[in-house]
Amino acid sequence: MYRNLCFGLVALLASFLAGCSTPKSRIKSNPQIYASLSPADQALVREGQIRVGMSKSAVFLAWGNPDRIRSGVRQGHPFEAWIYTTTRTIVLPDYY
Repeated sequence: MYRNLCFGLVALLASFLAGCSTPKSRIKSNPQIYASLSPADQALVREGQIRVGMSKSAVFLAWGNPDRIRSGVRQGHPFEAWIYTTTRTIVLPDYY
């Protein structure tokens, strides 16, 4: 039983660590996406930062996959909002 418990804890830890990607690890896994970005966006991605109007690919490299995606139509324009769960609030203004 002790052996099964230890195995379970090791498996849980491994799955947790595998889910902790960083901008550096995402850049390493997706060099072609990173290379296609402008030098300014590459600098932001390396720092884990984003800006209004940044491509989805660049946001993915900087912040990873969103926790949720919300889409719809606002003022006659379709939109897609990537929602990240974090301990700090960052709100980027709309840019219509």
